[in-house]
Amino acid sequence: MLALLILGLCVLCAAQSIGLTFSLHLIGECPVIGSLEAITFTTASFLNTFECFNIEDLFSVNTSDSYGSRSYRTLSSSDPDTNDWRLSNALAYSNQTDYSTILYHQNPPSGLPQEKGQNALRLLEVYAGKGCEQANTHSDTIHPILGWSCSSSRAGDCYDVGYNIMSFKIGPAIVNSRPQGCCTPSTGMGAKRLGSSKFAAIAGVTVTFMAAFLS
Repeated sequence: MLALLILGLCVLCAAQSIGLTFSLHLIGECPVIGSLEAITFTTASFLNTFECFNIEDLFSVNTSDSYGSRSYRTLSSSDPDTNDWRLSNALAYSNQTDYSTILYHQNPPSGLPQEKGQNALRLLEVYAGKGCEQANTHSDTIHPILGWSCSSSRAGDCYDVGYNIMSFKIGPAIVNSRPQGCCTPSTGMGAKRLGSSKFAAIAGVTVTFMAAFLS
């Protein structure tokens, strides 16, 4: 049942993309795409399962703009699924930078206007540790998992999550075989909202404490 629901949603997700720009904490400011410190991950692939990405592994490349891909098999398909992505300004990455500010963009399903707060097809979660763990190797502190599952506004929003993001996870925004209502800051705890984005191409965010999605 879940596999059939996901396949049905994939028809809608062809024009839907998700973009994440990470930056060090700038008081009262959003990261600006193209600035010296901001690094960006974008993908238009739709994943049938959750996939974890370590920021250091992704951005430790020897070119500023690059493309990546992973293939994997699922029980619901005989053909491998492929996840393709693009990295921008990867040469700016430093493992000494505190990437605690995120600028988030996710389009609504095809045919819907770009408005903030609509149910989107993907769920994004960010983590303080590598491997999508809540604690990093240098601390015993358990940090909250913060998640986004709404479409973004056209102009965009960004958040200071309160810790260095070391990994993130992307997957279908579905729980118990049903589309999950999108998350909003008022329903959870954690990230502080900052001002509007200075660049409209990667924009928007809603965030909440996502422990309920770990099952």
